[in-house]
Amino acid sequence: MKKKSALLLLAFIAAVSNAQESHLLSKLEYYSHGRLDDYYTYQYDNGELIADTYVILDYHTGNIDSTFSYSTYERTKVGDNVETIRNYTEYKKDGVKRFRYISNSDGTSISYYLDGDKLNETSRSKTDKQGRVLEYITPGHQDYNTYDSLGRKTGSKYVYTDADGNITKQGTEQIEFSADGLQSTSIKTYQEGDSPAIIVAKSVTTYDKKGRKLSTESFDVDETDDEHPSFTSYRYKYRKRSLIRTNFVKEYKDGHYTYASDSKLKLKFVYNKRGLNTRIVEYHIKNGWPSRQSIVKRKYNRETGEPLRETHYNLKGFSLFRKPSAETIWTYE
Repeated sequence: MKKKSALLLLAFIAAVSNAQESHLLSKLEYYSHGRLDDYYTYQYDNGELIADTYVILDYHTGNIDSTFSYSTYERTKVGDNVETIRNYTEYKKDGVKRFRYISNSDGTSISYYLDGDKLNETSRSKTDKQGRVLEYITPGHQDYNTYDSLGRKTGSKYVYTDADGNITKQGTEQIEFSADGLQSTSIKTYQEGDSPAIIVAKSVTTYDKKGRKLSTESFDVDETDDEHPSFTSYRYKYRKRSLIRTNFVKEYKDGHYTYASDSKLKLKFVYNKRGLNTRIVEYHIKNGWPSRQSIVKRKYNRETGEPLRETHYNLKGFSLFRKPSAETIWTYE
């Protein structure tokens, strides 16, 4: 399955969330350069999702290449807990694979690969009430995250183990916020086997009173050796409808660090009366001159706010007739 952009995934999640409150999402289509690449269809029973199908189209002919996957959903409720079982069948040229995902309303979930009728666990995870991942565990690898009462990430840890369960390597990140919340310091460590943990990275981020980033700067945690790494630091400026990010390259020369401005990025945001983002314009600024690089346009249902269409335009080059480089279309019952 091809990778989707973060913007499209977030929009898809928003669509499903909105659909639960109003219309039901029946089809989700992905286009590139005016050509339909693939799409999802969704089936419901009394308003509950019971199946979805993912279809890929042939790149050259536009005909259906294959049904990539088919999923069915089952739900049971015991007390306050709702368990959802998703049986997922993947059809590929190298054969058919079956998976099962079991998720609970308490945030726990387990994934299995089916070998005949045998369930082989592939991963398990846990999220909090806000949907943030607290832990994600696969054979030989574990990830953990922590958050404070304000929802800010305060740390993470990853661990790799061998077949006997012995730790082969691990790393941590600890994030501490100042009392006023206007600055955070991140320190990352790395450790192999039983060797002592070493600090491998340090950065400081500042925020405004709204919690928005103002700057992020990285530091060499050990300037006693002969190698001093270069870092890219960032500065952010916010206006009513735009964000300007400036990149600075930090290089070690002649016994000390120097800064050089590398490039500037400006994002302009446009919102409708409902507060929904309808347009994002990306500029690159060189020598004080802005040039548009891309535009994202979004269209919503006026009554419900559900997304209907998201269109991406790549403005690089000198084409007189701009066509969308990517497009997503939502259809509801």
